[in-house]
Amino acid sequence: MLLATGCGTSNSANEFGDVSAESAKSLAPDDTASLFSAANLSKAFTVASGILPGTRVESIKVLPGKLFVVADTAKKQYASIVVAANETVHAVVSDAPISTDVAWSALDPTAPAALIATAVQRGAPLSSIRYLIAEASDHGSGTGDVSWIIYVDGPIDHIEADAHGHVTG
Repeated sequence: MLLATGCGTSNSANEFGDVSAESAKSLAPDDTASLFSAANLSKAFTVASGILPGTRVESIKVLPGKLFVVADTAKKQYASIVVAANETVHAVVSDAPISTDVAWSALDPTAPAALIATAVQRGAPLSSIRYLIAEASDHGSGTGDVSWIIYVDGPIDHIEADAHGHVTG
């Protein structure tokens, strides 16, 4: 089942136009094309969480131009939501249930910027940042703990962090 829920919602993944997942890799707060910016990611979180009220997150993938969310609806249905940096939305819901542990309120939109800054401090050029993932780190215990992982091209490969982007290892 495909959802169409208001202004900026798309019924086709092709309607994302030129918003590339590999677009601007910027942390600038005024860069409207980059979800690596905390302000833009916060907007994308708001858009995604508003698509299906009561949704809990299974995992999130953040690319510079798109946010991918796998979630569980209040009706215990599987939801896949994509929000582009320009707030265009594509959402699909199915009856296949999943188990989730993360509330939207547990996701810190400043965490990716902090983790990207750490990767850059460790020698990874900003252009080498591929994407970030947020997921439940409580291994099914139900505590709602979140961890972030950044994936980088180069010798670093990936860095893990806590819910706020502080490196854990």
